[in-house]
Amino acid sequence: MVNRLLDAFFNRIREFQMLGLEHNRGEKNLFVSGYPISGNSWIAYLLAYILNCKYHDIDHVEWSPQRISLKESLSGTNDHDGSQIFDRVLKTHGCASAINLGPNDRLVYNVRDGRDVANSFYHRVEKVWANSNNWKRKLLYKVSRVIPIRFRYSMLIGYFSRLWAKEVQVHLDAGFLIIRYEDMLVDPLETLKTAFAELDPDAWDESVAQKAIDLFSFGKMKKSAAESSATVKTDRVGGSGDWQNYFSPSDKKRFDTNCGDVMCALGYD
Repeated sequence: MVNRLLDAFFNRIREFQMLGLEHNRGEKNLFVSGYPISGNSWIAYLLAYILNCKYHDIDHVEWSPQRISLKESLSGTNDHDGSQIFDRVLKTHGCASAINLGPNDRLVYNVRDGRDVANSFYHRVEKVWANSNNWKRKLLYKVSRVIPIRFRYSMLIGYFSRLWAKEVQVHLDAGFLIIRYEDMLVDPLETLKTAFAELDPDAWDESVAQKAIDLFSFGKMKKSAAESSATVKTDRVGGSGDWQNYFSPSDKKRFDTNCGDVMCALGYD
C-alpha cells in the first residue's frame, strides 16, 4: 500500500517534469539523463560547455535562483568552436522510454552509487519538506510522530533503491553510453575524454574541458548557490560513500539483495 502511494506520487512528479520536452526539441539533441541526485546537472553543464551548445533543463521551465549565474556560460555562445553534431544539450531525469529519441538524438545516462542515491534522496525529501510552507511539512510532521526515524529511513531508502535499480537496468539493457558520477569525481578530465571519443571526438579540446571543470567545480557552484536569494537550500555533500554513515547492516543486506546485480553490471563493488 505504501509503495503504491509513493509510486503514484513520484510518477506524477515525473510526468509533470516531462511536459517541457516537446517545447525544447531541436534537430540534433544530446540528452543527459539519470536518476535524481546523481550529478546530472553538473555533468550536463560540462558537456554543454565543451560542446558549446545551448543548455536546457527539460524538468524546469525557469532557472532556479541558485543556478541563474551559470546561464550565460551555457548559452552556446562561448569563445570556442564546440560541436558540429549537436544543436543543444537537454538535461532531464526522465527515463529514455519517456523521451522518444529522434533519429539524430543521442542519450548519455549518468549513474551514481545507488546507496548514495537512496541515502541522499531520503535526506533531501525530509529537509525540503520540513522547510516547505504547505501540506508537505504538515504531512512530514504527522508521519514523524507515528513512524520512528530508523524505520522511516529503512523504508524509504529501500523504496528509492528499488526504483533506482529498475531504471538503471533499462538503460543498461538499451546500451546507452553511461557515465559514472564517481569516475567524474576521481578524474573528470579522463572520464569526459572517454565520453567524447564516442559522442563527438572532433569537439574535444582538453584546454576547454579543463576550463569547464574549473568553471563548474563543486566549490564554485556551492558558493554561487549560497550567494543566491533562494531561501531553501539543501546541504549538498557532493562526494561518495556517505551512505556508510547511515545504512544499518540490515539496510546493506537488503540493498545487496535488491540491487546487487545492477551494481555489479555498473562496475561497483
